[in-house]
Amino acid sequence: MAASCSLFSSSDSAGPLRLALIADCQFADVEARGIRLYRQASTKLQEAVDTLAPLAPDALVHLGDFIDKDWESFDIVAPILGAMPCPVYHVLGNHDFEVADEHKLAVPRRLGLDARYARVDLPGGWRLLILDGNDFSYSAWPEDHPRAEASRRFHREVSPDSPPWNGGIGPEQMQWLRNELRSAEDHGTSTLVACHFPLWPDDAHNLWNAAEVRELLCDHSCVKLYLSGHNHAGAYAEREALPFLTLEGMLDTEENAFALLELHGNNAKLTGWGRATSRKMRLRE
Repeated sequence: MAASCSLFSSSDSAGPLRLALIADCQFADVEARGIRLYRQASTKLQEAVDTLAPLAPDALVHLGDFIDKDWESFDIVAPILGAMPCPVYHVLGNHDFEVADEHKLAVPRRLGLDARYARVDLPGGWRLLILDGNDFSYSAWPEDHPRAEASRRFHREVSPDSPPWNGGIGPEQMQWLRNELRSAEDHGTSTLVACHFPLWPDDAHNLWNAAEVRELLCDHSCVKLYLSGHNHAGAYAEREALPFLTLEGMLDTEENAFALLELHGNNAKLTGWGRATSRKMRLRE
């Protein structure tokens, strides 16, 4: 289920890193619904690529919900993002699985993923842990898959009041995360964690078992920043000095939303375009 992509060696002191960030492109060839302008999402994505590519980021991370629905939607937006002159990493969102059951298990591969969650070693000694918040999900599994019933049970037992369009992280992935965090701590590796679903502040969009994952991250000083999408309004909060950043969704309104995150040591600068909020952040030491 998990993969490791060791592209660069880590170091004791995290050097410069520049990440392009997009959340919730959520394209579909359907009519707009309120502020959700589905067809315009591909034009916004092209604008983001045209703006970000000349800035030569080290990588781009899309924080989930690349499409809104329909397998064919990937054919429209994948080539646009594929023009970025840097590695592109996808985080799996709930809407990425809004396809026919016959395609659900193929979604990670369609997004270029060898596994649903992974470790990526980045320039400057940084590490990115990409989580899959759809371990348990009402949308991510074919109806006849054992995980479909297990997801309903997990939701009832862990967070029955949370909306069904969120998701949860299961025991196997949690153990993988613990192991990765121990390794990063032992090697002094500055670590970013990304998942489609927010963990903090409290919100209806949060992961079903947000408290469990949040507590684990806060217990490891190697974790410097948590990145998420899903809540199109965006959010920012700190807990135990750990910043939790939810990027505004590209889909909503006529205005675009994407950002460039620049990291060096314990300092972070987020430059946002359109609805994306620019901010400076002090990361944990």
